[in-house]
Amino acid sequence: MNIETPKGTVQILEPGLGLLRSIRDLLPFGALQFTEPQNGSRYGLVMQCDQQEVFCIKQQPVELDRQGAE
Repeated sequence: MNIETPKGTVQILEPGLGLLRSIRDLLPFGALQFTEPQNGSRYGLVMQCDQQEVFCIKQQPVELDRQGAE
């Protein structure tokens, strides 16, 4: 898949099986591959198992224009 940006094309590559296994092993409940894509995604992170839930923080940049950032 390719995504066009003002700075050029970004190519999204399918991750290798070894990389997927490494990521899965780092996560408390792992990751899985969907049998059918969900909202365009083929993989998902397991965030809850019975009553036990993973807590996480989404890192997001501050909303700031370029001048303010510089």
